[in-house]
Amino acid sequence: MECRSLMIAVFALLLVPHSVLARKPCNFPAVFNFGDSNSDTGGLSAVFGQAPPPNGMSYFHGPAGRYCDGRLVIDFIAESLGLPYLSAYLNALGANFSHGANFATAGSTVRPQNRTLQQSGFSPISLDVQYNEFYDFRRRSQTVRNRLGGFFKPLLPKETSFGRALYTFDIGQNDLTSGYFANMTVEQVRDYIPQWVHSQGGRFFWIHNTGPVGCLPYVLDRMPVSPSDYDQYGCAIPFNDLAQTFNHGLKDAVVKLRAALPNATLTYVDIYSLKYDLISQHKKHGFEFPLRTCCGHGGKYNFNVKLGCAGKKRMNGKDVLIGKACKKPEVYVNWDGVHYTQAANNWIFNQIKTDLFVEIMGILHRSSVIKRPNDSMRVILTTFVGVFLGFLIGISFPLLSLTKLGVPPGLVLKVDQMYNTDMKSGGSSQTPENVAFDRSGSGGLNGSSEIWVPSNPRGAERLAPGIVAAESDFYLHRLWGNPNEDLPRKPNYLVTFTVGYNQRDNIDKAVKKFSENFTILLFHYDGRTTEWDDFEWSKRAIHVSARKQSKWWYAKRFLHPDIVAPYDYIFVWDEDLGVENFDAEEYIKLVRKHGLEISQPGLEPVKGLAWQMTKKQDGLEVHKHTVEKAGCFVEIMAPVFSRAAWRCVWYMIQNDLIHGWGLDFAVRKCVEPAHEKIGVVDAQWIVHQGLPSLGSQGETEVGKAPWQGVRERCKKEWTMFQSRLANAEKAYFKSLENHRSNISVRV
Repeated sequence: MECRSLMIAVFALLLVPHSVLARKPCNFPAVFNFGDSNSDTGGLSAVFGQAPPPNGMSYFHGPAGRYCDGRLVIDFIAESLGLPYLSAYLNALGANFSHGANFATAGSTVRPQNRTLQQSGFSPISLDVQYNEFYDFRRRSQTVRNRLGGFFKPLLPKETSFGRALYTFDIGQNDLTSGYFANMTVEQVRDYIPQWVHSQGGRFFWIHNTGPVGCLPYVLDRMPVSPSDYDQYGCAIPFNDLAQTFNHGLKDAVVKLRAALPNATLTYVDIYSLKYDLISQHKKHGFEFPLRTCCGHGGKYNFNVKLGCAGKKRMNGKDVLIGKACKKPEVYVNWDGVHYTQAANNWIFNQIKTDLFVEIMGILHRSSVIKRPNDSMRVILTTFVGVFLGFLIGISFPLLSLTKLGVPPGLVLKVDQMYNTDMKSGGSSQTPENVAFDRSGSGGLNGSSEIWVPSNPRGAERLAPGIVAAESDFYLHRLWGNPNEDLPRKPNYLVTFTVGYNQRDNIDKAVKKFSENFTILLFHYDGRTTEWDDFEWSKRAIHVSARKQSKWWYAKRFLHPDIVAPYDYIFVWDEDLGVENFDAEEYIKLVRKHGLEISQPGLEPVKGLAWQMTKKQDGLEVHKHTVEKAGCFVEIMAPVFSRAAWRCVWYMIQNDLIHGWGLDFAVRKCVEPAHEKIGVVDAQWIVHQGLPSLGSQGETEVGKAPWQGVRERCKKEWTMFQSRLANAEKAYFKSLENHRSNISVRV
């Protein structure tokens, strides 16, 4: 059967696309996996001792090298492709590598480790070591197969299998958690990771984000947070926020890659939302215990780091098993505090097959250039080390020699020579996009060729990456002194009001509800700015003036995502809001607690209420569903966006549709899953006063009030926005269908 060419690298839990699994399986002859304990099928056990029982109890009926009661996601991938389970590269005794090999080991990280397993708890077999193993395996397997033949030949992969194989990567979680357990704060982890990732570069095509680490018993038990920092399901908000920060950056990077790689399929899989849905809706999915481990001992989460799963304690001269397994692992989400149960892994695999958590951002085009089938994978393998966690946190990458990454020099040289050979022979007319090879003859640093990945923003290609400032902010600076001492405190949030001076008293009351942790930005539609100096707070506010323009006109022109990037949340509010019962800091706490990416305060039902969905509901902190609408809706009157949500919403704002009507029905496209990430905060509520404002400054035909002309314009814009959105999506899906008919069928 003909199917897509999927020689791709995957972050987190790479699975075969639904379009592949739902039909007759692609004939991948082999799978090569790189990763950590989420996909380790015996690597760590072969080196440091077998994962003891009760691991393996549910399926293998004994230890099988997996830190799970049964099968892992990588096992379900192999099953779906009709292949045997992968043998660990480090456990060669009795192994059959004809269908691939597994280089993953439990505790592995992307970045190299400089401490032993006993010292750090993390495997010394980091991703660069696994690449070295793969390189050596490929070379030696063919040597043994060709020279010795006989008994060894059917146990080793054919040379052609390497180019037609599926390459999977399941690694990165340990890099996120390692900082937490080195006595680093969340803020320090966020600042630290770019230090070692920023110097790396690369690309890949099928991308999963990282899961909710704040829901792992391992994190919940060892890094407790204040009561207000737990969400309604018991997960630690700060750690999930950090994971989401990484994920939002990852998605941004995927979008940018789509423009840079027009001939590639870029698929984004929202593992975070999938796992969070499993935990938050566990009963619906057939599970009873979302945060309590099946195998462990003691405490709220049945987890004790000193007596974990299979842990023993010396009592009366004998070793007594303390870390026992539960009787019904199939009703537990978590197996041992870090890893998921077989039942959870199976549920995760089945959900990804449905495409519900998959967002296709590109399509493979049929190439007019015939390349050797293993060329693409060779290039990906040499460039992937750098980009791996970089895409996870969504930062820019400078140019870097692969010699610094520990990639075997021979592998880099071989890629360079391969393309030289192909070009001379006519087999290929171009090098991969965004990859340049040093053919100067100098051999690059340390005598090896170099592969470079451009990373600067468009227009800054000639600058050294270290001087590029890709983002900006609204922080006010002094005209004198040391720049490093300008800002004793940087506000974490931004609140904007589009105002006229006539509403100054109302705005004064509103602004006083926001602490110094908020940057105040006023958009003046009446051109009057200096009069506001009568208010003390105005001296620290930002004032922008353009006569008779709406807040969405201002937002599109002055709130670019790269300018508001320093702010965790952005308030885009009208001027006629009563805030007597509103506290901004408490509002932020509730938004974080309930995991809202797009929100608004509840509205007083007596006055100015347009939609029942936004009406304040008594006795609740937050609501996300009503009879009128199935959630996923906030009004454009007083929305609050997370940094990541705003980055998406901003792109939907149309330059000419300045009133923003229709946006409120479309913002759900910017968060996943929308029914969990969009909501109304009832405990902090406001009043829509309906005061005369910008609408009264319009001009219209004789016989109609100015506001009538403005309202008619709003309705026209709503219709136009709906039409544009529908047409854009139709065109997009039509293009997907057209591309599918032209997809390369060579595997």
